[in-house]
Amino acid sequence: MIEVNNCLIIDTETNGDNEHQTVLEIGAIFYSVDHQTMLSCGSSLISLEPDSNIINHAELINKIPNSIMRTPHCGESYFREYLETVYNEADVILAHNKSFDQPHYKLFLDTL
Repeated sequence: MIEVNNCLIIDTETNGDNEHQTVLEIGAIFYSVDHQTMLSCGSSLISLEPDSNIINHAELINKIPNSIMRTPHCGESYFREYLETVYNEADVILAHNKSFDQPHYKLFLDTL
C-alpha cells in the first residue's frame, strides 16, 4: 500500500464531439490528505489554433462559448507551469469522472 500525503484532483471539459474529443478546459486541486485541506487550485481554458474548425458541441453544459476558445491568454502558460509542479508533487492523481476524463487529461499531462 502506498502512502498518500498529497493528491492531485483533475477535471476536464471537452467539446462534446464523440469522434474528435478536444480538451477545452482543465481544472486541478492540489489537496493535503494529512491536513485534510486544499493546498491550491486552478483552472484554465486551453486555447485552440485560430484557424481550427473545432466547435464546442457541449456549450450548453460546460458554458464555454465557441468565441472564447480561439483567444490565447497568458494565464494558460502559468497554469501549465502550476499543473506540472503539482503533478510532480502528487502521490496520486484522481479524476472527477475517470473513465471519461482519463484519456483527455493524460494526453494533456503527457505534454508537460
